Amino acid sequence: MKEAMEAMDGFRLDQIARELKAIEAKLTGCKSMAQGLVQHATKLQGPLDRESTGGYAVSLNESIRDARTHVKETIQECLSELLKAHIGSATDLHAIEGND
Repeated sequence: MKEAMEAMDGFRLDQIARELKAIEAKLTGCKSMAQGLVQHATKLQGPLDRESTGGYAVSLNESIRDARTHVKETIQECLSELLKAHIGSATDLHAIEGND
């Protein structure tokens, strides 16, 4: 992920973090729907239907969870890199002014 962040050097990391936060909110909604599907699957009458739908719903729920985790980590990395950039620029400015 570090390499990807370095490749995005010219982008505004705060804007990327905001966009990713919106995506994370949508994934949260999808996760709720997937959990509802898991609950609905347990109420199906046919054991084969219940098993196949339940397995699909659990798999979907896990995929959404993994995607949310990745998005959250990327948001944290963006904000971390943004903070490092601000701290680095302040440190560099401090050194340039000769106030070591």
